[in-house]
Amino acid sequence: MDLLKESDLFEQWWGDEGQYHRAGGDDYCKTFAWEAWIFSKAQSEKALLEQFEINNKLVEQMENMVTYERLQELIAIGVKAALDEREQNHD
Repeated sequence: MDLLKESDLFEQWWGDEGQYHRAGGDDYCKTFAWEAWIFSKAQSEKALLEQFEINNKLVEQMENMVTYERLQELIAIGVKAALDEREQNHD
């Protein structure tokens, strides 16, 4: 998280409307508003990172899955190997 950028965004919000939502709008109120602002941003960032990790795990699982076509190929290879072995045993 870029704290300088967040600080600028917070200052803009505080100047435009934030101070009117707090009793008095003084520095004491501004401190609590800033902490709530940063906590909210941190929670959002954390949730995005968690979702990103979940998505990466799902992609990895999908990459490791055997596709239907590949399964058919493996079955055909296994059947051919079994038939070849059976034919050799009968000779």
